[in-house]
Amino acid sequence: MTLPEIVDEASTRLELGPSPLQEWFECAKCVESILPQRNSDREGWAREHAKSNPGHTRFRTVRQQEYRVVPDTP
Repeated sequence: MTLPEIVDEASTRLELGPSPLQEWFECAKCVESILPQRNSDREGWAREHAKSNPGHTRFRTVRQQEYRVVPDTP
């Protein structure tokens, strides 16, 4: 069986609706994070985090939106 045959056998549909977008700001080394709604001073948080955790100098804003794949019924 080849890969295209396997893909043809699995029939699914992707549902993308108005799902909530989640966002947070985190340290790229240890993934300690803050929510932007609770603390808008990301730079201040990052500076304090770097002071208490030497070497933790890279940070990122993460945005996540969930969706699901629903199998078609035969």
